[in-house]
Amino acid sequence: MRSARYYQERGRLLLHWASASGDDPTVAAKLEALAHESLLQASLLEQAAGRDSPKQVLDQSQNQQRRDDTPQ
Repeated sequence: MRSARYYQERGRLLLHWASASGDDPTVAAKLEALAHESLLQASLLEQAAGRDSPKQVLDQSQNQQRRDDTPQ
């Protein structure tokens, strides 16, 4: 079985790819859905191990995406 860290990193990478695929909203939506599944799996593994949920990873990634999308 893969570790929670694996799923967290996979989720981050998928979110990064989703933000980079802005020209194709269908691809972005699919990547975001896969990222959500990965982060959910990480959360379940963390909870099973008695640790905090990695929901912060998702929140941080979303906040970073917002900052990246903000015109400067």
